[in-house]
Amino acid sequence: MYHGVFPRDTLAEKYFDDMNNDVQFSGKRHQKKSMEGFNRLPEIFTKEDVNQVFQYNNSKSVFKKIERLINEGLIVKITEGESCGKFKKKLSCYA
Repeated sequence: MYHGVFPRDTLAEKYFDDMNNDVQFSGKRHQKKSMEGFNRLPEIFTKEDVNQVFQYNNSKSVFKKIERLINEGLIVKITEGESCGKFKKKLSCYA
């Protein structure tokens, strides 16, 4: 029997579908920002470069971005030589 309102189960399904769509959209948006930022970084870069490219407000955000890039296998930390303490791209372009 239809009374002009959605049954409870339908509202719950719509709510979770909307949440899922929001997450999928925002995930794609953040991934695009990450790809564009990574591609703007120089081949060898510093934490300051990451901060400038991604426009973060605090050092914790910079640290987490670098940690994610290392965990994804996109960059490595340079431990020897003149560039010690900096980071190097393993890939020249992230697509």
